[in-house]
Amino acid sequence: MMNSQERMDVSREMIDRGMHYNNVTQWAGYEKALQDYYKGQIDYAEFKQQSDYYANINTDWLGLLTNDAYSHNHTLSLSGGAQDVRYYSSIGYLDERGVIKGEGAKRYSAMMNLTADYKKFMAQISFNGNYSKRNYSPTDLGVMNYAYNTSRTVPAYNPDGSLFFYPRTDGSLIYNYNILKEQENSGDATDLMAANIKAFLKYKMLRGLDVEGTFAYGISSNNRELYYTKDTYYIHKLRADRSFRNDLSPVGGELQRSESRNHNYTARLQANYVTSLGAEKKHLVSATAGIEIKSNEYNEFDITRRGYFKEMGGYFDIVPTEYTAYYQRWMTTKPALGYYGRQLTNELAWYGTAGYSWNDRYIFNVHVRGEQSNLFGRRSNNKFMPIWALSGRWNMKQDLLSKVEWVNDLAMKASWGWQGNMLRGSLRT
Repeated sequence: MMNSQERMDVSREMIDRGMHYNNVTQWAGYEKALQDYYKGQIDYAEFKQQSDYYANINTDWLGLLTNDAYSHNHTLSLSGGAQDVRYYSSIGYLDERGVIKGEGAKRYSAMMNLTADYKKFMAQISFNGNYSKRNYSPTDLGVMNYAYNTSRTVPAYNPDGSLFFYPRTDGSLIYNYNILKEQENSGDATDLMAANIKAFLKYKMLRGLDVEGTFAYGISSNNRELYYTKDTYYIHKLRADRSFRNDLSPVGGELQRSESRNHNYTARLQANYVTSLGAEKKHLVSATAGIEIKSNEYNEFDITRRGYFKEMGGYFDIVPTEYTAYYQRWMTTKPALGYYGRQLTNELAWYGTAGYSWNDRYIFNVHVRGEQSNLFGRRSNNKFMPIWALSGRWNMKQDLLSKVEWVNDLAMKASWGWQGNMLRGSLRT
């Protein structure tokens, strides 16, 4: 990577050869001093003074905007119990620092598991939850791209320690730009929370026959806030020429807020049977039957508000009605009005399986499942229509190649059945 002196030598060589800069919309550093000299805005002595200053700036943009990324993770766990009851619990903390300064994430987690097994009963309950907070710079700032591509002759600070600004143009409009100021006046923060609980109960009714029940419930949320204060280039572009008919953000900054919630549960009741028949117990018969209920609800809300003052504790101010562009071109848009989305899926299913095998050599299975869901809509002829399958397996190794050592396994399998699926979609209002 070139230092500031080397970068200035490249600029001088390009100018001496009569080469042109392509796609340059704003000038800074040595190039700006040269442009000002050509236009007669400064004399040669001032140009020489600025050139010498920029040649020794050597701004380390990567050092200013980035740092080494690292993370540390801590877990504290506790386990114990007796012969019939066992427990395990833990809490955790994760801290991640991002490559860009000021970015990072923190995560807190907890889990607990309790198992009891007494005679014919077995019960288990588990819980896990986590909360995390993430802070980033808005992607449109392009911080990493800025750190890699900005000339080292461009200073970040003035000699007196104040921020150095250079003109950034947007059409005919000029904005005094400094990436550090942009980072200070914008942000992208996300809060995530999730919690799940599961309970399982099993009862051994007879030899080979047991009944089990499962219930699980989960909840999660995701809240994101992306903001720009009035002192950012993002808001500057929205203000255009700051006239009543063109200014789309005449007061304060902007807040973009997204919220999403998810609730889901599953309840299942199932019976299992397995037994061996015959004197040598070569005949194995198994069967499973059950019923299952599922529900999954997802809600989201997104809105963008302007007139925002984060520096005043998140205050929103009134925009005067004279700003016709704000009310006619912005407040009538979907992001400004806000939009809500909801998706609900309810499912009810029954299922059964049966299997037979002889000496683990010939295996036959049958599967059947019927399902009802609100996603089926008007296709009532498909409601509870079962899907089914037959399958079989012949372990040929034992019958045909039992004495061939270099063949570990040889089997023939076949299946035939009917399948179906549900096309999931979202409903937004």
